Amino acid sequence: MSLLTSPHRDGKIQRMAIAHPQSIPFTGGLPLIGQTFDYQRSAFDFYWRIYRRHGEVSRSTLLFRPVYNLLGPDANEKVLLNHAGIFSSKVAWEELLHALFPGGLMLRDGAEHRMHRRLMQGAFSHESLQSYHVSMDAAIDRTLDHWPVGQPVLFLDLVKALTLDIATQVFMGEAPGAVANDLKQDFVDMVQASVAIVRLNWPFLSYGKGIAGRQRLVRYFADRVPAKRASQDGDLFARLAQAKDEAGQHFSDEDVVNHMIFMMMAAHDTTTSTLSSVARVLAEHPEWQSRLREEMMALPGPLSFADLARMPLADQVMREALRMYAPVPTLPRFATESFEFKGHVIPARSLVALSPLVSHYLPDIWTDPMRFDPERFAPHRAEDRRHRFAWIPFGGGVHKCIGMHFAENQVKLILHHLLRRFEWRLAGPSPGEVKWIPICHPGDALPVVLRKTAQL
Repeated sequence: MSLLTSPHRDGKIQRMAIAHPQSIPFTGGLPLIGQTFDYQRSAFDFYWRIYRRHGEVSRSTLLFRPVYNLLGPDANEKVLLNHAGIFSSKVAWEELLHALFPGGLMLRDGAEHRMHRRLMQGAFSHESLQSYHVSMDAAIDRTLDHWPVGQPVLFLDLVKALTLDIATQVFMGEAPGAVANDLKQDFVDMVQASVAIVRLNWPFLSYGKGIAGRQRLVRYFADRVPAKRASQDGDLFARLAQAKDEAGQHFSDEDVVNHMIFMMMAAHDTTTSTLSSVARVLAEHPEWQSRLREEMMALPGPLSFADLARMPLADQVMREALRMYAPVPTLPRFATESFEFKGHVIPARSLVALSPLVSHYLPDIWTDPMRFDPERFAPHRAEDRRHRFAWIPFGGGVHKCIGMHFAENQVKLILHHLLRRFEWRLAGPSPGEVKWIPICHPGDALPVVLRKTAQL
């Protein structure tokens, strides 16, 4: 224990007792590997077990690395806002992702991050989102024509194929079908490789498969960059290839390839996670499925871009699904300097971990947090506003997901088509367990039975 001094409001010196790192409770586990297997088995159970036992600050070992767990909205605010400029997203993610997703926005900090984000912003401007809307609408309509009805189907597989098909058309300007099928396994292998415990580039290991998948994707995108730079296309690939800021800075060919690979992964994987979670809660709560269907039926078809803002119930359901099933269970940062939090000193050069899985279920913030209750996001309750960093499915601060509005629009547009066409229920007596790693998804792929709505 040491004593630090800080100025009090009345100008007097106030002494504060600060605990040294050694006093921070250690959560235990196996030598070297720590609680990696517990975390991979259920990140939700892992974080809630250590939070109940140790509170907002604890130490763990995960994937051979010491980690400081900082749990709750106050920790989210301190780390994600990063006012002191000591928390690096790049260093935190590099060990896991550098070989698989180098050059992504998450793997950049400071001036470099600001420049890349500024150049990318045009691809997610209001005008760009409007231009993507028509392409997405047509792709969804065409795909849902072929979804099977009256028999058990795996919703996760259906929606994953749909979102990847949309991404290849809207982000790459490619025709539907063949391209998505060619790329699908490479993206799956890369995401699985990101959480591999044995990180050896051997072809029969998941990490080696991920590296091989990346190499194929690099060749695919690199071959197409020159044509996109010269094209008049309006897809995201072309916008990134042609982006320039006021100083004339632009992306190199390598930058374009790296951003496209990361964006394609994020665009379909996290959206697939969200849609699977929404489908799950609506199957479990058919009264809400009916309420949303009424909202969708009251809107015109085809849906205009402006109509996306006229879905308050869909917005509440989506936000509640993201609260309960945040796509990414851990948000890591690397502390370049020591800092104090809740009476503890976290040493310099430490990996710290935030988790929405704790913040999203705190009873001090959320009424009956284990219960599905979309109205907690309604204006008259607005429970998410009790702390501005209580709800963080998209992260926060300068690294907040740049594609957040695109993802929200895509989910609403798919829901519009889905609810107007189909009713669905779980194919079994209850939903399967949730798998949180690497991205939240239903462990049984969510078997459901689709039926045509009575209105059709």
